[in-house]
Amino acid sequence: MKAIQSIFSSSLVILVVCMGNLIAQEQVIYQLEPSSQMTISGTSSLHDWESTVEQIEGTATFVMQGTEIEDIKGLVVTIPVKSIKSGKSIMDGKTYKALLEDKYPNITFSGKGIEKISMGKILVKGILNIAGVEKEVKIPADYEINKQKLSVNGTLDLKMTDFNIEPPTALMGTLKTGDEIKVSFTSELIKEIL
Repeated sequence: MKAIQSIFSSSLVILVVCMGNLIAQEQVIYQLEPSSQMTISGTSSLHDWESTVEQIEGTATFVMQGTEIEDIKGLVVTIPVKSIKSGKSIMDGKTYKALLEDKYPNITFSGKGIEKISMGKILVKGILNIAGVEKEVKIPADYEINKQKLSVNGTLDLKMTDFNIEPPTALMGTLKTGDEIKVSFTSELIKEIL
């Protein structure tokens, strides 16, 4: 009888702990704020270069437990190609041409899940679509939650040729951009009040 009571008590404790975890988790929708920033940088045979992304749209549904992200149920980020600006119209034109902007006007990222690294650090797994080519990527990101605001920042290293993009050239081919680029972002997201 004591053995049955012990098993019942143990099962009850496990059930209460599991229920507590389920109750503590919630799905939260966040909207990307216009104050979010992104830069794309790289090298060339003449000098390093950097472009700023002036328009980023996005929404995300996270599974939260307290102030920790446990999973992603939906994440979509859209970047209009023509919102990428270097401050030099000639370079911008070559960028839009290399990214096939007339056929694929947007760069998109669809989040499929996360890997937790440590408190406040995750790898966001998803599909990046550039110039009509889709690649699975993992984006390392740090995040912090302060009341209704979620701040996320990270850096992703890419190769243009992985997306069938020919690195742009200028000055009749004498200026050549490097294949490797770095995408850095600081995103501000606001919790949607339902």
